[in-house]
Amino acid sequence: MLINFIIQRMKTNKRNLFETVIDVGSGLILSTFIQLYIFPFFDLHPTILESFHIAVIFTVISMMRSWFWRTIFNKGVR
Repeated sequence: MLINFIIQRMKTNKRNLFETVIDVGSGLILSTFIQLYIFPFFDLHPTILESFHIAVIFTVISMMRSWFWRTIFNKGVR
């Protein structure tokens, strides 16, 4: 029984990791292309690489923000 629980938990963790990678990766690509489309309306003309770097910065900040709030709320639950 314990082994089945551990195996099930590992499958769940792998699935969660896969979903997170797809979520963050697709958001990174989408935000890069949105910037390339939207920025010229504001007279900003970044290259694809510059847009990607901007998207990476915002993605990292977003991940840190999510971790921070999850940590705060989990401490409140305990």
